[in-house]
Order: sequence, then structure tokens, then C-alpha cells
Amino acid sequence: MIWIKAQVATEYLVIAGIVILIVIPITILYIKYTSESDYAITNAKVTSIANEISRTANSAYSYGQDTQLTLEIDFPKSIEGLEFPENPGNKDIRFKVRNKQGDLVDIVKQAEVNLFSYGEIPVIQGKRKIILKSLGDRVLVQIPCTNNEIKCERSSFYKSCTGDTCGLKCENSVWVIKITCSSPTLQCTRNNNPPPDFTCGSN
Repeated sequence: MIWIKAQVATEYLVIAGIVILIVIPITILYIKYTSESDYAITNAKVTSIANEISRTANSAYSYGQDTQLTLEIDFPKSIEGLEFPENPGNKDIRFKVRNKQGDLVDIVKQAEVNLFSYGEIPVIQGKRKIILKSLGDRVLVQIPCTNNEIKCERSSFYKSCTGDTCGLKCENSVWVIKITCSSPTLQCTRNNNPPPDFTCGSN
């Protein structure tokens, strides 16, 4: 009787071992497939978003200077940033994406017209509005701001600022340069008294 029980226990162990040997590779393959599938979906979404941005930028460029168009995009969780490098003749749409290893990498797509943005545009999962404004020879891409909001920025951040600092005001949900302070000793200074304004004042 003891021998029979031992034999049954051994058979159970053998069966359990076989099941484990089958389940582990299947689990690994499933995780790998899921990860690769998620990254493939992200790539497809990036291509779709790039096509939307490119198509809208083409329209704004074709309609002429100061044309402003708004695009609503549904961003997936894996896209964390969007950038349009301010280089002469730049047509790159650069996406900051998490790959299957969890690293932040660039996926670059190309538009048909020259694009730029004031630095990297942070992206939050979900629907977001993107504003594209024709400046004549290129298209500015921005996220909306609050109308009449003002701020001062250095030229190192806002490349279109030709001075040392510039005062920007939000008009029609887009930042517009209102004053340029050329001297390092006369910096853009905010005046928060209503109505808010800015001047070129000494430090």
C-alpha cells in the first residue's frame, strides 16, 4: 500500500513537472508577444498622428501666413513628448516614446513642410489640442495657452526671440512675442497689476 501511494505521488510530481515545463515557455512567449504587439501598436499610432500633423500643417502653410488651425489628437500612454527641432528646413516630427524595454527613445517621422516648436511639447495621455500656425516659410506647432496670459522668456528657450529676453502674450491660444529686450541689463519684467503687462526694465 505504501509502495502504491509513493508511485502515485511520483506520477503526480512527473505530471506537475511536465505542466510547468509547458506553461513557463508559453508564459514567456505571451509576455514577449504582448510587449512586441504593444510597441507595434504605438508605432502605428505614431504614424497616424504624424500624418494628421503633416496634413494639417500642409493646409496652414497653403492658406498663407498667420493661418491658424487646431488639431485634436488622442495620445496613447506610451508617447511622452513631441518635438519639432528648430533647424533651418526642418521637417522632422520627433516623438518621445517608451519602447518595450521601458527606455525613452525617439521615433522620427517627416512632414512635407518646414515645422518648428518652442522646445519639446510634453504629452499627457488622452485627447489634447495642437495648434499649427503658418509663419509664411514654416509652421509653428504649439499646445494651447490661456488667452491674455503673459510671460517672459530668454532667447535660449524661445529661439524666435531675437533679443536677450522677450515678453510673450497668449493670443488666440498661441504665444506671440510682444516685446524684445535686447540688452542684458534691460530684461523683460512682468507687471502683475491688472491688467498684467511687461516692460524692458533693469535687473
